[in-house]
Amino acid sequence: MTLKVRQDSVQQGGEWWKWSVWLDGTPRELDAVDHVVYTLHPTFVDPVRRVKNRRTGFKLESSGWGEFEIYLRIALKNGEVRKRKHWLKLEQSKGEELRRAAGKAARAYISNGPADGVFARKLREILRERGFRVDTIEDLPGGLPPEKAMDQMLQSADIAVFFLSGRPSLWTYTEIERALAHGVLHIVPVLVGSGAEVPPRLRDLQAFHVDSPEEVEPLAKSILEAVGTPP
Repeated sequence: MTLKVRQDSVQQGGEWWKWSVWLDGTPRELDAVDHVVYTLHPTFVDPVRRVKNRRTGFKLESSGWGEFEIYLRIALKNGEVRKRKHWLKLEQSKGEELRRAAGKAARAYISNGPADGVFARKLREILRERGFRVDTIEDLPGGLPPEKAMDQMLQSADIAVFFLSGRPSLWTYTEIERALAHGVLHIVPVLVGSGAEVPPRLRDLQAFHVDSPEEVEPLAKSILEAVGTPP
């Protein structure tokens, strides 16, 4: 069997990429495959992914900010298994300025629950020092319903950071859906502690992890590097 692993990648800004990997082979070879299990880098929220779509060549699509080795377990319809590995290559570039128009400051939206307030406030301070305009739940303007105010802030955001500890609230689910609907360029899940539960809508995204407020400074640096803004 001469199945090969192919890939594609599109830079979204800075070091953040959308990418895909799939199998390439003859129609007969692809017809013999039942499904493919991809194992990604452990920083992904859901690193083991099963794809069964023959029509796309068992393509897996995701996004992230770094290169790593992907392991494939190719399950054939006759019960046999083939293994492959592929180094996800993201071509280096100088990065794109995180700007929607010349001279406009990048804008960040930070989502957090009551238990994550200290993390959100610290990240807000750091990003503001770097020249970002930062919105959080504490910045909801008066005179508007909360959901409408949140929607307006996400509509103009370049980055949306979601601090997640425990099970997300209905408000967090709403924020996530609106961030996706508005096409926010960079959506960044941040897992706080070991009991964080990531909503299914964010499981394709590469996540960051923090355990204490002292780790917010390096977190901010990593986020800025990932989105192409000098830390």
